[in-house]
Amino acid sequence: GNVLVEGVRSKFLKMLANEHEPELRAKLGLTDSEIAMMKKGRSVPGYNVHHKLPIHGGGQNVFENLILMPIKPHDELHHKVMDPQVAQMQTGESKKVMIPWTDDMVYVSPERKKALPQKSFLMAKAADRTGR
Repeated sequence: GNVLVEGVRSKFLKMLANEHEPELRAKLGLTDSEIAMMKKGRSVPGYNVHHKLPIHGGGQNVFENLILMPIKPHDELHHKVMDPQVAQMQTGESKKVMIPWTDDMVYVSPERKKALPQKSFLMAKAADRTGR
């Protein structure tokens, strides 16, 4: 699955709060209390630490592969962009999938920033149905 090791999430949130506070305020509009939560390694309600390249596509639990983003755009990315591309895949099949990509670690809404060109990764491999 798309597992984020809890210690990595906590460290990532602390790092963002300590090193990217102006960006968190400008891009997400986070408040003093929300940034204080992050400095303790706690998630802010309504936000999700998201893998840019999903774990099942070879992504790693490293800061460079993580982004803090609002839950709604995160879910829309999966459902609108990725789901249709992998919908017809069979067990064991692999294909290139276009995923939205940014080098940012803090989400910027498309209204605030023109969407960057999408990069293509060999990512999706249909899971076998044995639970792996």
